Amino acid sequence: MRATIMALAALALAPPALADTLPETAVAVFVSYCMLTDGRPSLAQAQMPPPPTMMRIPTQDARKLQSNAPGAVGWTISVPDGDVIMLEDGTGRCQVEVQQAPKAEALDAYEKFVAALPALRGVKITPGPAETVTRDGVESTVRTARVEQGGEVRTVRMVAGDKPAGAAQHSMTYGP
Repeated sequence: MRATIMALAALALAPPALADTLPETAVAVFVSYCMLTDGRPSLAQAQMPPPPTMMRIPTQDARKLQSNAPGAVGWTISVPDGDVIMLEDGTGRCQVEVQQAPKAEALDAYEKFVAALPALRGVKITPGPAETVTRDGVESTVRTARVEQGGEVRTVRMVAGDKPAGAAQHSMTYGP
């Protein structure tokens, strides 16, 4: 799956510094650090130098953001339009979040990402239906897709909502 995902990154997405919107930057980070490492961005840290704008989140804060997962680690990546937060729970589940971006831009970035996957040989994607959920008075759009390649199956999940400032408005999760 790794070779196919690398092709996806080259084919479909601009590098983070060249993305037009914060959600597109988040998708580029998602592909580079979550999908290329099969949900373990800490592996990427060992293989390539992180950008100078990537700062590690204190372990206790990463655990809080990952429901107290014992192996949780996280990073904040600062870009001109804002910050992208990346979290790993230690089990192959990786999440990328943005706190301030229009919901329509987040959904558009996700749709571009999903549309690019079928162009890759050997990848089968099965998008799930869009759902609308309300939690704590905030309405969010949830999209999921099942990605299969070489006998491996992973789930990609996008949640986009108009949450108050300081909360993760939009997130993408990758994992088994």
